[in-house]
Formats: sequence, C-alpha cells, structure tokens
Amino acid sequence: MEGNKIRETFVEFTENTSAHGCGQIPTAKFKLTKIFWGLTFLGCFTWATYSTGNLIARYLSYPTKDVVSIDFSEIQFPAVTLCSLQPLTLSGMLNLQENPLPPDHPTSILLYVMLNFKIIIDKNIGGLGKRYQRQLSRIVSNQFIYENSDEKNTEGFIHDLRSFLLGCKYNSKTCDLEKLFITYQDGQFFNCFTFNSELLVPKAFIVEKTDPSSGLSLVIFVDALSSAPAHYTIYNPDDPTSGKMGVRAIIHSPGTRPMPFEKGFDIPTGFSTSVALQGSIRNLMSEPHGNCTTETLIPGTNYTYSSDTCVQECKQEKLIKECGCKSSLLTASADKPHVPYCGMFNMTNILRQMHYPTDDEDITMAVRDLERIECEGNILRLFAYPAEINKCACKEACSSMKYTKTISQSVWPNDNNQNIFYETYVNVTDHTLRPNILFKQQNITEIINNDLIHKNFLRLNIYFESLQVETTSEVEDYPLSQLISDIGGNMGFYVGISVITLLEFLSLTGTVLLYFFKDRLASCGQSKTTKVSQINIQHGDSKLDHYTDGFKDKY
Repeated sequence: MEGNKIRETFVEFTENTSAHGCGQIPTAKFKLTKIFWGLTFLGCFTWATYSTGNLIARYLSYPTKDVVSIDFSEIQFPAVTLCSLQPLTLSGMLNLQENPLPPDHPTSILLYVMLNFKIIIDKNIGGLGKRYQRQLSRIVSNQFIYENSDEKNTEGFIHDLRSFLLGCKYNSKTCDLEKLFITYQDGQFFNCFTFNSELLVPKAFIVEKTDPSSGLSLVIFVDALSSAPAHYTIYNPDDPTSGKMGVRAIIHSPGTRPMPFEKGFDIPTGFSTSVALQGSIRNLMSEPHGNCTTETLIPGTNYTYSSDTCVQECKQEKLIKECGCKSSLLTASADKPHVPYCGMFNMTNILRQMHYPTDDEDITMAVRDLERIECEGNILRLFAYPAEINKCACKEACSSMKYTKTISQSVWPNDNNQNIFYETYVNVTDHTLRPNILFKQQNITEIINNDLIHKNFLRLNIYFESLQVETTSEVEDYPLSQLISDIGGNMGFYVGISVITLLEFLSLTGTVLLYFFKDRLASCGQSKTTKVSQINIQHGDSKLDHYTDGFKDKY
C-alpha cells in the first residue's frame, strides 16, 4: 500500500517540480518520449553534479591571487646596518708594526700563521697538505681571524663607533650615537653598527618628508689607506670579497637580523652616495589559503621573525648537530654560547707543525680541526639545494616590509672643499679618534696630495623618495560566495534547479523517508504484538490456563 503512495509521490513531484524536464516524463504520450525525457534529465543532472563537484574541489584547493594597491601611508624609517669592508683598521695594524706584541701573544701567533700558512701546506705533515690547501681561502680570511681571537685581543684593531661615524644627522638633527646605534658582531666584518634597531630604539621613527635632509646622513671613516706601508694586511686573491675598500650597507626592517654577507650592497670611498627608498608591504594569508606565520621573534634570539633568519638558524642547528660546531656568519642561539666555531684551530699546534717535530697527538689534533671546518663546508653546500631548505619548514611572515632602493653617486668631497673637510673631521682636538692616529705624522698638504681623504672617507644619505606605499596583498581567488553562485548557475543552466527546486527535492526526500520508516515501524509493531501474545499463552501460570480452558468450554 505504502509503495503505491511513494510511486504517487514521485509522479506528483515530476508533474509539479520546477526542475526543467521532469514534468515532461509523466505527461508524455508515448513511451519512447518518456524514455527520452528521462534519459535527458538524468544525463543533464549527472553532468551538473559532476561540474558541481569540480567547483567544490576548486574551492577546497583554496586558490589565491595578489591585489596591488598604492596609497599614502605612515612609513617607519628602516634600520640601517653599516660594516667596513676592511674590518681591521689600518691605524691599528700600523700601531702593531710600530709596537710589536710578544711573539707568544695569541694575536702574534695568529697573524704569523695566516701570513705564512703555505709553509704547512708545502711540508705536508701527516699527508694533510692537500686538505689544508683546499681550506686556504677559508683560513686566509677575516672570518678566520674572528673565530680564532677574542674581543680583548682584537679591540685595538677593529672599528669603534666614535671613529667610524664622524658625522651623523637624522631629520637634520645631530645624532646621539650611543642612543641610536647598536654594535652588531659579524664573523666576516667584525664590528657593524645598526641605526634604529628595535633592540635599542623601541619608538618608531616615522618618515615626515621626502628629501635628503629629512633622512639619515652619515660621514664615515673607513681607516683603510695611508702613505705608510702596512705589512699586516690580509688579502686573498681567490676570495671575491677580499681586498675591497668602503662600506657594506644593509637596509632592513627594525628588529630583524642584518645579513651583511648575503643581503648588503657596497659603497665606495670618495663618493657621496644617495639611497632613495620606496616602501612596499607584502601581506600573505594564513592557513588554509596560505602558509605564512605570525611568529614575532626567532626562538632563542631577540630578533624579529623573518624567513631568512629562520633558515639561518636552521643551518646553524644542523651544523651543531652534525659537526659539533657553529658558524660565525649565522644566527647564534643564546642557549648555546659555548659551542666552538667550526674554523677554530689550535694555533700552537699549527705553529709546531710549521717549525718543530710533530708526533701522533699533533696530527690527531690537526685532523680534528680539519674535520670540523670540512664538515662546515659540506653542510653549508647542502643548503644550496631547495630540498634541504624546505626541510627547515620556515614560513614567510604574514606581513613584511621591503625597501626598494635607487642609488646615485657623486664625487665627494670636491677638491675645493678638502681643506674645510680636513679641519672639520680630521684636525680635531680629540686625538683618540682614529683619523688623528692614522694621519698624525702627515700634514694637510701630504694628505690632499696623496688623495687620502677620498680614499678613507665617504658620505651616505638615506631617505624616502615618496610617502606612497605599494601594498601587495594575497586574497581569496575563489570565495564561498562565488562557489555558491557558480553552483547555482551550473545547476540552473543544465537542469533549471534553483533554491526553490532544491527545497522541492528535500521535501520529496523527506516524504519518501517518512513512508519508508512508517512501513518499517508498522511492521515492527505487528511483529512485536504477536510475539507478546504467544509468550502470554505459552508461559501463563496455572490459574490463567484454568480460566482459559473454562472460557473455551463456555463458548
């Protein structure tokens, strides 16, 4: 009986539904026509369902697109990190020549080993000559000096803030160097100096105008050349970064770790260099549409998060794990201060190999030093492959600021102004400043004739050329509203299904389910009643049997 009602419900639905084609099935006069309309509706409905599945799959892939906008915006002045391309000052080296350290002083031993390292290569003690030869560029380098000397022994030879920055103005106001600059230690450049670091300057410097006088203007002394001959200079012709003169500059977001070796650009002496900046913001989406992170700090450091610094920390962790040492060029976690540098050699042992008989213990020590520095090279070469970098799982920051640079240069100071420049920056009363130390035995005529001002000084101006900021934002390319609209259009085009039609299908489904469960409940109820009657009869007590028998006899 209920089966007939279900059939009647389907017939009534096909006659009255707003879905195109369904109404043609029961009203068609010929069986062939009914089949045609039935197959047509079924085919269109199947294709519409398949297309809808593709639309849902596209939505679940969470596609994105970039939207670019350019607006006037409040801009924070960036951090600026400056490193001398000649980290060991010439004045310090000349002072060392005039006042030699004792031969057994760690600095004396280190410099002697570096300047005469080919002795140990040629002697080939223990068959290690070729292994030392392969590491020659790594050993004859500023990084090797940094890793094999402590700050106390190099203090007299490296740049200090007061002598390095002889002039500084920000927004036309003279800088307080101690309050605006922080010293940053780097294995390649030794002392670098960062302006506007969040570690020292918590309040942001907001850009007010767009001209050189409203930015940062610096006069820098690189302490690189004198008319006096220098014997203790490190130059490796096979190293593309060796033998340069000038400053390495890095412009980066305040709080982030500077990367002078990878990210900086060089500024030569004898020029006034202007760097005009244009700000750009990159906004990324987090999961499920993207894979950015809202991390604020690099774990174990005070540096603001960036994917580059995260990768550097990952490299360092792998070095420590695989080689038992760390690189002076990478981020150093505060919780591992006592891990040795990979380039740290036993200088006393090297000196013995050069000039004295060696034993097995000396060779073992030398092999251990070489194994560390070779392991470092192997691990760092691994990170030339994207697959190794991907293992670090370093995500991009969800929001980051970049600075586009336009660099221009002009000769500075011009020849007519060198006397004034000398009186302003060199001939000053503070004789502890390095310009005075370097030029102490020369008069102004010798200095100008030898072009020593052009070769030791430079000016750097950094400012914004526009207050407009280009913002590139990652947004949804296929939002939920578009999915619903496309599904509606898809179903409407193929089978004329609208929201009303969907409600009709839901109503049909509900009616069929009600009939189905009604039949099931009814059948279950009848079965249950019969079973109970049988139980009462079969398991009744003796009194019930007596009454039942009497009832039968009576009727």
